[in-house]
Amino acid sequence: SEDAMVKMHFILYKGEPLFDLRKHFLADDGEIKPTRKGFAMQEDVWKAVVANAKAIDSSVAKLKTQMESGDAEVIRMTQIKLVETDFWSVLAQCSLFNGKIYVSIRRFDVQEEDGKLFPTKKGIMLSHQDW
Repeated sequence: SEDAMVKMHFILYKGEPLFDLRKHFLADDGEIKPTRKGFAMQEDVWKAVVANAKAIDSSVAKLKTQMESGDAEVIRMTQIKLVETDFWSVLAQCSLFNGKIYVSIRRFDVQEEDGKLFPTKKGIMLSHQDW
C-alpha cells in the first residue's frame, strides 16, 4: 500500500545473526509495525545483495528506459543469481508488471526431480522506488 515503508534491521534469531528487510506500516495507534512481508537473510545472502546492487540498479534502469520508450519488445524480467547451493538459490528479479517495475529478492528451492528452481515464501517484492 501507499503507507507501507521498508526497513532493514539486524536481528538475532535462535542465536543466528540475520539481516531483516521488511515492510512496515503505520498502525492506528501511531506506532510503526512490521508486516509479514519481508526476508530475513543470512549474512552471506545480504553481502551478495550488496555486491550485486549495481547490477540490480542497471536492470531496473534498463526496464525503465524500455518502458518509457514504448518499445513493444520490452524484456519483462531479468534475474541475477545471488547465492547458489545444491538445495536452494537466492535470486534478485527485476520485473515489469501492470506498468510498474519491481525488484524481488527471493529464495528458490531446487526440485529433486528435475533440478528446476521453485519459488518459496521467503522473499520480498519491492517497488523500484523502495529498492
